[in-house]
Amino acid sequence: MLEDILKFNFAVKNLIKSSDDSKVYLTKQAEISFDKLKDDYQSSSTVFIESNVDGDMIDFIKDEIAKSDKLVSETNRLDLKVKTYSREKYLKFLKQELDIETEQVGHLSRYNLLDSNKTRIEVIYTLLMLKEMEVFRFENDSKLAKFIERHCTYEKGKKIKNARQTISNIKNKEINTTKQKNKFKEYLKTINI
Repeated sequence: MLEDILKFNFAVKNLIKSSDDSKVYLTKQAEISFDKLKDDYQSSSTVFIESNVDGDMIDFIKDEIAKSDKLVSETNRLDLKVKTYSREKYLKFLKQELDIETEQVGHLSRYNLLDSNKTRIEVIYTLLMLKEMEVFRFENDSKLAKFIERHCTYEKGKKIKNARQTISNIKNKEINTTKQKNKFKEYLKTINI
């Protein structure tokens, strides 16, 4: 009987300790600044894409939204004495990113570029030209390159890597794009821009 009481007492102490540890963890997570969360978003998204063969950026963003929603609701539910302003700002940022990614992937589907049978150079050249024509809107070539690496494939499913360097080589005319230009002209006729 005494042994059962001691086991029960030990279990209760462990439960209280894990509850306290959970509160400390939630507090630390809620105190992370928005800028730090945004920086972690960039590096974590790259790791996620590389380690999840069938996962894409939209999956990553949805996971981040779910984690942050849970953190905010748990912090509020436990009435911890910490404000979740940074995490709420991060949630707004994530939702904007999700809208942008969803819109751009929709464009890829619309222009038959999502699962491309084109060569690697042809996919990158096509998207670069569509960006230059403002069909796709990216702040800069770096963001375009990241988008290409996240979402585009060539030759029936191969992931594109080093898109940024290829874009630079195309712009600096280090790659002969005569063949791609001709294919792009034909491609434009099929999509009616």
